[in-house]
Amino acid sequence: VTRAIQRILWPATELVGIRPLFDLQNAARGGTAPFEVIKVNQAGKLVAAPELQVQLIHEDRDYYWNYSHQSSWKMEYREAEYPEQRLNLAIAPGERAKLAFPIQHGRYRVEILDPSTKLTTTLRFHSGWYGDEDTKGAARPDKVTLHLDQATYRAGDTIKLKVLPPHAGEGLI
Repeated sequence: VTRAIQRILWPATELVGIRPLFDLQNAARGGTAPFEVIKVNQAGKLVAAPELQVQLIHEDRDYYWNYSHQSSWKMEYREAEYPEQRLNLAIAPGERAKLAFPIQHGRYRVEILDPSTKLTTTLRFHSGWYGDEDTKGAARPDKVTLHLDQATYRAGDTIKLKVLPPHAGEGLI
């Protein structure tokens, strides 16, 4: 016998909400990212938020290829976070607040800490084009074709190498 039950649980009696005023999948690169911020109680009534702490964080991912005998080539990344802007925000009872951050290309995260509840509301978005999981295997390093001008070489010989990548881009030899 299998049974399921759904419940909505509020971790506090009042919560902060953030709504992007743009398409999360296509924020304007080099433009601004506008948001609307509210604080509501369990009845859905807008309440005051006298001291919200807002932070915009740039999430930078450095992608690289890694090879192992068990799983062949695999794309991995290292992630670093760079806080770009911090500000305090006050919302009057029954009001909504507006925020706008200047953004460039990349992944971003907005965090809003409510000191009264000690809860943080988080929203991730990106600006500009980005690659995603749909490109698996599209440009693996083992798919670059290399042509040598000779079959063997001796110390001091000059090697002529022709590199034929599957598409244009930067490379390191």
